Amino acid sequence: MQLAQSLSGEGAPPGAEKEPPRGEKEASSPFEGLDPKMIALLSRLASELSASSGKEQLIAAIKPYLSRERGEKIDKAAKIARLAKIAQAALREMGGDPLV
Repeated sequence: MQLAQSLSGEGAPPGAEKEPPRGEKEASSPFEGLDPKMIALLSRLASELSASSGKEQLIAAIKPYLSRERGEKIDKAAKIARLAKIAQAALREMGGDPLV
């Protein structure tokens, strides 16, 4: 019985915790090495990406009435526009001269 308790840790006196073996670090946070400023920048860029303009909504509403070929072109143009929007926001955040 005592062997089972010692293996399960129940027999240890209160306050006595097992120490990790020397040379091994305790598990660290997955965000330990990340810069808080970079996280804030990525957060702002993500919110910029998720914001939808009225123009995008209008184009999305018209798309079902277009041919498949034109719909694919609209999708490609919308992706390029989103990428340009994020690039402009990133330049603005990093202190660069934003393009108009």
